[in-house]
Amino acid sequence: MKKAFISNRSKSSLNKHDILTISGLANKDTKKGFKTINASVGAYYDEKKKFGRVPTIENAIKEKFSEKMAYASVTGYEEYKKGILSYAFGERLKTIKEKNETFFGATLGGTGALSIAFNLFTDEDSEVLLPDVMWSNYKLIASKAHCSYRTYKLFDESDNWNLSSIKEEVDREITRKGRALLLINDPCENPTGYSMSKKEYEDLFAYLNKKGEEGSLIVAFDIAYYNFSSGECPLFEMLEGELNFLPIIVFSCSKSFAIYGFRCGAFIALCPDKESKEDIGNAFRAQVRGTVSSPVGPVLHSVGETLLDEEKVKEVAKEINVNKMALVERGNYLTSLLDEAGIKHYPYKSGFFLTLKVENAVATFDALAGKHIYVVPIDEDKVRIALSGITTTECKELVDALKSL
Repeated sequence: MKKAFISNRSKSSLNKHDILTISGLANKDTKKGFKTINASVGAYYDEKKKFGRVPTIENAIKEKFSEKMAYASVTGYEEYKKGILSYAFGERLKTIKEKNETFFGATLGGTGALSIAFNLFTDEDSEVLLPDVMWSNYKLIASKAHCSYRTYKLFDESDNWNLSSIKEEVDREITRKGRALLLINDPCENPTGYSMSKKEYEDLFAYLNKKGEEGSLIVAFDIAYYNFSSGECPLFEMLEGELNFLPIIVFSCSKSFAIYGFRCGAFIALCPDKESKEDIGNAFRAQVRGTVSSPVGPVLHSVGETLLDEEKVKEVAKEINVNKMALVERGNYLTSLLDEAGIKHYPYKSGFFLTLKVENAVATFDALAGKHIYVVPIDEDKVRIALSGITTTECKELVDALKSL
């Protein structure tokens, strides 16, 4: 009889359609000599298929990496905290800090921040509230935090952003548990590329502030792609106002600074009082110490020092903008091709990804893979295209392949 070594609570594995698994298939195809189009992994490449770098950050890491080789604090270095807060919130930081007790913790990328949030704010009978069109890894993160999830409809039948569904699910969880954890991925939502308008943010915050009077309402704002938005993200302006719920800002250095492999991010909590900040800080430190021990200190130091240098921050902004504008142009081109061909997709504004509406996602994946084109089936009737990794020429080839299915 086969012996059971894996505990019941850990019996899981990656789906065969996991994003990194699919990218591995594409890479194998390429090594075999096939001309492939890899529209699976969310990393930015330019029109020459070269990795989209942010040289100022990259050079700082090369120069400063060896300056801090010891264990970092479980919350990271002070220079990293100051640098990220200043970079993310800009001139709004002063007002936000005056109105809130801000807790900051360095994490292993945005995924690490999300994992900590799911662990800190849910019980085993809790349900984190996720969009129905989502980055599939949210589900795995919830599973490893030993909580379940429910979905709200991101769009209504007319493809309008759907606040009503958010209200329905938050109302249910507050009534059921007296608390709720809601996740909002904006701007450049993964996987649709949708970005909320200022009016949509105003309506959302009006609801959240009112609902926060009834229980403990936590909202995790995953802003991993905000530097690639074609417009200004209204979130930061909204955070300057009075808040009656707990915002958690999930920050990722991976996409903005093109340092994916260094796993560098942040968990930022805008707490209503010092007691809440202390409670969250204690729980955060225990979670980190009991899992990954501490963040990657050398890269935190390198990034932090760079973001505290005003001249280097200006250079970083210019370098990111080059990547962003190229991606905006590519996204506009791809959506125009899809629309001309009558291929249905969710509303796209900017960012790394776009999601197609299909009859059978797995069948679409298999048919394209047969042509050495790799996309990601994310639900029964949804397929994600990572336009960040394909050229405009490949956009045309991809759409031609879709038209032939």
